[in-house]
Amino acid sequence: MKIMSFGWKGRRRIVSAVLSFGCIQAAQIFLPLLALPYLARILKADAFGMIMYWSVVPIIVGFVLDWGFLLGGVREIASHRNDAERLSVAWSNGLLAKFLLAMLVISLSCLLFPIIPHAKESPNMFFWAIGAGVARGANPLWFLQGLGDGSIRRLALWDVGSSAALLIMTFALVHEPQDGERYLALLALCKGGAYLWLTIGICRQYYQKTSIKAASTLLWQTRIFFGGGIAGQLYGSVAYLALGGILPARDMGFFLAADKIVRAIVSLSNPLTQTLFAEICALHDDRNTRIRIQQLALGACLLLSTCAGVGLYVLAPEVMRIALGESYVASVWVLKALSVVVPLLSLNMILGPQILVPHGKEATLTLAQVAAALISVPCALFLADRYGLVGAISLPIIAEGCIFLIVLIQVIRTYPCIFSKCSGGSINKANAGE
Repeated sequence: MKIMSFGWKGRRRIVSAVLSFGCIQAAQIFLPLLALPYLARILKADAFGMIMYWSVVPIIVGFVLDWGFLLGGVREIASHRNDAERLSVAWSNGLLAKFLLAMLVISLSCLLFPIIPHAKESPNMFFWAIGAGVARGANPLWFLQGLGDGSIRRLALWDVGSSAALLIMTFALVHEPQDGERYLALLALCKGGAYLWLTIGICRQYYQKTSIKAASTLLWQTRIFFGGGIAGQLYGSVAYLALGGILPARDMGFFLAADKIVRAIVSLSNPLTQTLFAEICALHDDRNTRIRIQQLALGACLLLSTCAGVGLYVLAPEVMRIALGESYVASVWVLKALSVVVPLLSLNMILGPQILVPHGKEATLTLAQVAAALISVPCALFLADRYGLVGAISLPIIAEGCIFLIVLIQVIRTYPCIFSKCSGGSINKANAGE
């Protein structure tokens, strides 16, 4: 049997999806970065600092509204691509669930307004930041990704267009420090307008009447994915805050800069893994092909991530110099030490989302993320206090290693044929465990 049973049209569709996800990633991450030098110069230090402070809010709000849709929602849609009724139910319940989450976030924001730092001094910034977060969470990516019919190209077009419009309007309308809130307003309006237009278009084809009970049931069913996301946030944020309370500012800067470079390199594979995830889920009735694709993805990941890690180790001086300038050359050894995280992160992205989740074993992935979160803060306090920067470097290695071991053991126990030539018996055994 061929590893992939896609014809020419199928391959072209997959390549198109990878390119579309690449455009979306560029629109959401890289295009906004082009505005930062301009904003830093125009707004001056205080106003720019407030913009950066409030820019965290859309990320948090968007995370809440995403809930478990980027994994659980995509899996549901991809698994029933040919069932129009099931797609309509999933879209309608998901849309109402996101609306309920948005109402909850807005209500909590109003209640917490008096005690949130800087909210009283800049209320407009606060509420525009909430609006930008709601817009971010309204992204219909989960549904279009699962469909796998080329609709993702339309999302990529609107995402790139809205980010470009935001960039142009920022240059045109933000000229003085007091214009800082305009940037957050433009962010909310540009992204919110694009996603609202896309949502209306999807509703014309798939929306049907639903109920709060059905939407609430969907949120309950996907709570495991949200729990895993919270654990990831705790590991990535709280543990690093703990490090910041112990390490000198210079060492913390070296560590965070190197950590961001490592994660940026791994994120380059996101367009491919996002495309693969939906296609693997769509093969729920053809488990032989699905397992063979997972084998191919795992092998390619191991090879490419190892090469990337070795390459980063060898080229660390040049990478630091290009990315951060001469002042960070002294932290080259930190980047070299963290290069081992590249294959760990990459393998975790395959073993968890690409193998366990399509087989319905997301509870193990969440368990691994919770375990990493629970050990990360004590490890951060102990290791940074005793070993300083060396201890901080070991933190992501320990946390990602913990996730790797837990998900690897589950994959070996449940799907041993992933690591060997598949036989009918081993595949049937794996099927029986789902």
